[in-house]
Amino acid sequence: MISIPSVWDANLAPRDHHVVHAYSLEPFQGWQRDDHYAAKKQARAQPLYQALAKVIPDLGERVVLELIGTPLTHAHYLRRHQGTYGPAIAAEQGLFPHCHTAIANLYRVGDSTLPGIGVPAAAASGILCANTLKN
Repeated sequence: MISIPSVWDANLAPRDHHVVHAYSLEPFQGWQRDDHYAAKKQARAQPLYQALAKVIPDLGERVVLELIGTPLTHAHYLRRHQGTYGPAIAAEQGLFPHCHTAIANLYRVGDSTLPGIGVPAAAASGILCANTLKN
């Protein structure tokens, strides 16, 4: 998943710069803060850079600040169990839940609802809920 939120809101990055948010699914198992942590983060980021290079070919020359998150990062800063970025729903268990709940006039939105994980999806869940309320 790739998003460039500063295209829509220039205040998210310094003038003449952009924020690129790219992520993939990464299992929690095998991550530990040890002597190999920094190298492992860089290695796991390479497929993301390769994907981004298809959209922004000279990205490597343009990066000013790089922040690489891992499941450990998410566990620490987001207080998510094993660093989960959204819920872990197996395909055979169905889809992410919609905004409706069993309680009248109570709705849910965010990365644990349809359409799923990530900033763009969490924002979209709010839009979907708002559209539900309009109808």
